[in-house]
Amino acid sequence: MTRERGDDGQYVETVAPESVLDVFGAVEGPVITSSDVAEHLECTTEAARQKLQRLVNDGTLARRKTGRTVIYWGDDDGTSDTAPADTEAAAGIPDVAGLAFDRELTDARREVLEAFLRWVKTRDGGVTRADAETEFWEATHAETTGYGFGSFWEAFGKAALKQLEGVDKPNTRTYRWVGERA
Repeated sequence: MTRERGDDGQYVETVAPESVLDVFGAVEGPVITSSDVAEHLECTTEAARQKLQRLVNDGTLARRKTGRTVIYWGDDDGTSDTAPADTEAAAGIPDVAGLAFDRELTDARREVLEAFLRWVKTRDGGVTRADAETEFWEATHAETTGYGFGSFWEAFGKAALKQLEGVDKPNTRTYRWVGERA
């Protein structure tokens, strides 16, 4: 499948994140995978994974890795148990404005950082820089924040994890949420 470009030369989104939710009705069982989405929406598994991750980030779906497969689910009403962006306090995510950063935490950067922290809370076994880059980070995050992944990780992601109560560091590369789960 070839990707379409708009008048400005940029790739256009051909698979709306909302259409991913329709796949739940097309497969048997309460969970879906990126392969299910790719098959039903005729897109690549990478495009499917990105759409699913966007829905996880905004609180519509939840996810869990089991073996080598990541499964995604939502409640019957299409939402997950993951907290939406406007209820970080209720979900146990502290106000990141109270944390110290070497760079300016704009509203856009705060929104991505809060989505990142919600994602970290759902991760059993912890999160590494590589996990965050491959499973959380999206090209839209770079556009929104003005940072590539590495710069965002150093300036905000890792900086927040080092300061937050409820996060421990079991080894040199892993941060693990030990507070209440999302």
